[in-house]
Amino acid sequence: MGKKCCYSANNKQNTLINIGLDASEFPTTNHLMVSTSDTNELKSGPGYEKLLMKTLINDTNGYRLFCKIKKGNIEHPHFHYGRYELFVISGLLKYTNEETKEDFYLKKGDYYCNPPLLKHSSICLEDAEIFWMYDRIPDCNKINPDI
Repeated sequence: MGKKCCYSANNKQNTLINIGLDASEFPTTNHLMVSTSDTNELKSGPGYEKLLMKTLINDTNGYRLFCKIKKGNIEHPHFHYGRYELFVISGLLKYTNEETKEDFYLKKGDYYCNPPLLKHSSICLEDAEIFWMYDRIPDCNKINPDI
C-alpha cells in the first residue's frame, strides 16, 4: 500500500490505519459510492471508545472516513504529517490550535482544515457526525519521506 503517515496521541497510534485496511482505494476509472446507513459497519478501536468510524477510502493518497462521535470525546494535543480536514454533518465540536490557543467551534455545515504538523486538540460538545479527510500526498511524503 505504500508509505503510511503516523498519527500519535496517547494510546491511539495507528488505530485509524488498522481500522481502514478493508476500505476502497480512490477510484481511477469509475465512480465509487459507499453507504454509511448500516451502523453495524462502524468500527472503533483502543482509545476511541466514544468514536465510531467507517473508512470509506484508504490508499496511498490518504483516507476518508465517516465518523459518529459521542459527546465528551477528547482528542488530546497531537499533529498529523499530512493535511487534515473535516466537514460537520451534525453536532458541535471544539478544535483548538495548540500553538496559538485559538478555539474553533464547529457546527453543522462547517468545514475545518488543519495544515500538516500543526498541533491541535478537540472535544465533542454534542453528539456529532463528521466526514473526515486526511491527505498523505503530497504533504506527508515531503515532510517525512521515511514513513
